[in-house]
Amino acid sequence: STTVLRLIMMHVHSVGRASASSGQVVGAVARCVTLPFFRPSHLTSQQNAHAFRFCFEYLCREGLLIPQPDENGVTNMAVSDVAGLITHLHYTEPSNFAFLSLLTSGLLSDLCEDFNCPKADVNRELRLVLVLCHLFNRRPLSPHLETLVSEKRITGPSIVQLPELDQKVRDTLNGANERALKTFCDYLMCFSRAYKEELGLDDMLPFSRVRCGATEDAFGSAKVPPELLRLAQSVSMRSNFVALSGHGDDTFRTVTELCATLRRGLHMDPAMLPVLPEANGPLNSYLFDFYKHGQQQALVRFNGLQRESLWEGLRDFELVLRAIAAAMRWRYDKNYDVSVFHNTVVVEALEDIAREFSSKLSAMAS
Repeated sequence: STTVLRLIMMHVHSVGRASASSGQVVGAVARCVTLPFFRPSHLTSQQNAHAFRFCFEYLCREGLLIPQPDENGVTNMAVSDVAGLITHLHYTEPSNFAFLSLLTSGLLSDLCEDFNCPKADVNRELRLVLVLCHLFNRRPLSPHLETLVSEKRITGPSIVQLPELDQKVRDTLNGANERALKTFCDYLMCFSRAYKEELGLDDMLPFSRVRCGATEDAFGSAKVPPELLRLAQSVSMRSNFVALSGHGDDTFRTVTELCATLRRGLHMDPAMLPVLPEANGPLNSYLFDFYKHGQQQALVRFNGLQRESLWEGLRDFELVLRAIAAAMRWRYDKNYDVSVFHNTVVVEALEDIAREFSSKLSAMAS
């Protein structure tokens, strides 16, 4: 979705310039949609076109693209101020969209309230850091460390296991994921019905690849009992094999389930959707612990990380924090017409966290 947003931003910025420049952008967008690198199906180009339309619709629903009529009554698409922040963090997708949902919902403002007040609760700062650790550079906790934590055998300065998010934050993230999943299911349903003939019958078992099913005259003069007909699931994009268990087209709960149970002929990668997947288990709190104590030896000993991978994770997280802080500050100074950029408390809180983390990382490297 970030790639589509960047392509649309290129097109919007090229409008009004030389026609050759605008035509080049349109041509680049068309090639990205119709000329995929891999063709697992003869309908890959058409499916990519529908995926592009999904991304466009999703960006509009999330307020990143805004329709604006011109003086001639022609509706053109304008890019919102928040879109620049999302593309600034394009390499973190889908975490950048999760951060956007928290930012626009006002939850970050609530966490940052009285952030710099001397009498403020010190845990307020850590709660904001905890949210960022749940969004970016996540690492699963090994089963061995999970056992040590559950048995309370960790005696060092690290808590090792990342605490869970507040219910309100989880509800906001889940709501953003559900909106993206619902939008994509709608477009996938349209594609399945529009290309029903080209997709053909979904009559192949998923593992043995054996075709199954009966012909129309297999029952002879006998009729299928109406009780069985009432139990049958009519599906368009769900695999018929999975539908035997009672699952329909309207019961997808996660992106993983969607991609794993699609019918034959439909190909989808979970990474294509701007959905932050839920962790399969506890997360390692190495980022959260480092922000609190800044001790490399403790992270190696108690969090179970190698020095090389530890430095890589800390450095990547620092770059994310600095990118967020710089993008928020630049838009705040430019007086962008978005309320989230006018909140000086949020901007200063993110800058303080980025500055503190960078300071501890520099001290560790010296």
